[in-house]
Amino acid sequence: AKMDELRDAIDRDGFGFAAAELAATGECIGFVGITRTDYLPFLPAGAVEIGWRLAPEYWGKGYVTEAAEAWLVYGFETLGLDEVVSFAVESNRRSTAVMERLG
Repeated sequence: AKMDELRDAIDRDGFGFAAAELAATGECIGFVGITRTDYLPFLPAGAVEIGWRLAPEYWGKGYVTEAAEAWLVYGFETLGLDEVVSFAVESNRRSTAVMERLG
């Protein structure tokens, strides 16, 4: 059901959360991408979120930062977005550290 939801967002918007794969093997390790986030009351309507989720054995290897940087280039340069947001609970130091690296 979640994969159908992610595919529907890509069909609707032309972008969304996509599979993250290891270039060398094609192994799926999680997802990274940008998507519209219309369900959170603290964000403006139509906000675009960058997000990720990887299997724990791939944490701390730079994969999220590398993929997220590419998604930000796509969002700003190709889609012409003015802003991309990201959020996590404060205790999720791995994700907040990525957000800080991305600016």
